[in-house]
Amino acid sequence: MEYGKTAALFFDIDGTLVSEKTRTIPDSTRQAIAAARKNGHRIFINSGRTFCEIDPSVKALSPDGYLCACGSCIIYKDKLLLQKILPFEKGIHYIDEMLSCRIDAMIEGVDDVYFPRSTSRFSILERERLYLNSIGLGKKTYIEDKNFKYCKLYFAADSKSSKEKFKEAVSEDFDIIDRRNNAYECIPKGYSKATALDFICSYLSLKPNNIYVFGDSVNDLDVFQHAAHTIAMGEHADVLEPYTEYITDTVENDGIYKAIKHCGLI
Repeated sequence: MEYGKTAALFFDIDGTLVSEKTRTIPDSTRQAIAAARKNGHRIFINSGRTFCEIDPSVKALSPDGYLCACGSCIIYKDKLLLQKILPFEKGIHYIDEMLSCRIDAMIEGVDDVYFPRSTSRFSILERERLYLNSIGLGKKTYIEDKNFKYCKLYFAADSKSSKEKFKEAVSEDFDIIDRRNNAYECIPKGYSKATALDFICSYLSLKPNNIYVFGDSVNDLDVFQHAAHTIAMGEHADVLEPYTEYITDTVENDGIYKAIKHCGLI
């Protein structure tokens, strides 16, 4: 970090700020972020989740800005700077393709998320439904209603699915990230956590050497390839390691506190 300059810290949510085991933020993480803010550092959320999906406990950290939906929504100081939404007719077309290909998904919109009306055969989607229902999402409108716009989608496939056909069908508008275990994240083409980082750095004239990114998953790869300072959590996707400056402890074992302290930010 340049002497006398404040840093900007960019955090993934799941598996980084929030434990995927407990769905909570450790007290040590709250303390570290509060201390970093007190030292004048800016705090940003850089997440694959849309803004409505961000848990109230994360919003309670009072970050300076949100880089949401893998870079396709950017909010700074409550001002919406960028928002990419799929045109309505395109969105309906892809839902029809999804149903035809026997794909199950969580469709992510600006104001809500949408699940199949009936219980999915994929446990990974039902776990997300349970969590998002707990914060008031995904309970009013279902995928089959097809009366909403959306930004991105997270889908699961198995031997009963025409996965490659579906991936080809959505390739005009989405880039697809393999999240492992037959789960895939479809993000608006040309957007990523790295493009969001570039956008906010340009908007705020942030210096590259004062940027710190914290993450754990495959969808953090592009921003790890991009940023000057990269911190991987103790449990992380192997693909991050070649681009990782420092590996900290797990979320539950005070990983964020240890990392921020290691970087000399508190």
